[in-house]
Amino acid sequence: MNSLLDLLFKVIALGIGSAMSPVIFAIALALLSGKNHAKPRILAFLAGGVVVLTILWIAGYAIGRGALESGVKTIHPSASVDLLIGILLTIFGIIALIKKTDAEKGGKYADSKTSDAARLGKWFLIGFAANITNLDAETLFVTAVKEVFETNAALLSKIILSSISALFLLSPVLLPMAVYAIAPRAAQRMLRPLGNAMRKWGGFIAAVIFFAFGTYFLWKGIFPV
Repeated sequence: MNSLLDLLFKVIALGIGSAMSPVIFAIALALLSGKNHAKPRILAFLAGGVVVLTILWIAGYAIGRGALESGVKTIHPSASVDLLIGILLTIFGIIALIKKTDAEKGGKYADSKTSDAARLGKWFLIGFAANITNLDAETLFVTAVKEVFETNAALLSKIILSSISALFLLSPVLLPMAVYAIAPRAAQRMLRPLGNAMRKWGGFIAAVIFFAFGTYFLWKGIFPV
């Protein structure tokens, strides 16, 4: 039970970091507040993100479980993989501290693409591009899935935990969608402060998570159990 709780803590902590995506949040907010084709556009944008998530999930699963060879036992990741992840997380932590967010640019970009035509294919590609280039969130999500599938937890537990990771990664789109569905008139008023807070503090929160898990994986890589 304790190991499962530890794993849940890791998944939630990594998930919070992967949810700090102010640009994607700003685009989703701009799409939902648009007057034309708001629902189909946001769904197309979300679908692009889901495709990226699926690719990342497969990568995390492959790293966590290793290559299966027709009945031969699973080959688990070596310490060098943990060391590489630790280095990447530390680098992304430094980047998260020094980079400036382009959230406002993302919102203006979405506004500039507003027209009478739905152009769902274009919004699918924009959703795909916005997520595939979100490297820091991708790294945290892949790490979370890797941590889940390299354990001996029950299959149901792994499915639940990896689903929690997926919800965190997609939350910059899913949260605005949920708020607009429940309270469309108050959605902008409720979500704008969250977007501002994400722009102001998101980089710092992500950096703390990157450094914490970067240190953890560096330790695992240098001193494997």
